[in-house]
Amino acid sequence: MSGCVLHITGAAFDPTALDLGSLQPYAAFRAGDPCSPGGERRHDRGGLKCLASERLLGDLPGQIEDVTTFLERHQAALASLLGRGDVDDAYLDFAVDCRLARPGVAVQIDCLPPKLLLLAGRLGIGIMLSTYPASER
Repeated sequence: MSGCVLHITGAAFDPTALDLGSLQPYAAFRAGDPCSPGGERRHDRGGLKCLASERLLGDLPGQIEDVTTFLERHQAALASLLGRGDVDDAYLDFAVDCRLARPGVAVQIDCLPPKLLLLAGRLGIGIMLSTYPASER
């Protein structure tokens, strides 16, 4: 796992029919589309995924820097998209390295800066920290 992904979904959201402006999703799907090619599972909502940072999961400060720039650069497009009324959920998913198994590490603390929180909050975008064990590198 690496990077930070912006997820946007909604029961009535159809990103395939939209002009997404400056956003360039790597995945877009409608409710009812297969979750994987040839698979039987179907998406229960429409959505899209954009890579907001390609930094490795061990580089949370780099991801934060990239995502802050991403939100600033795409603020108008995101505000327009998220203000449409058919989006139910939007969140940034940061891939974070679990450091708890390392010798001498008793607690893991990861802090997000106010600027990132403010940019995301003003747009109505939540933040998720997905912690991965070292074995999943």
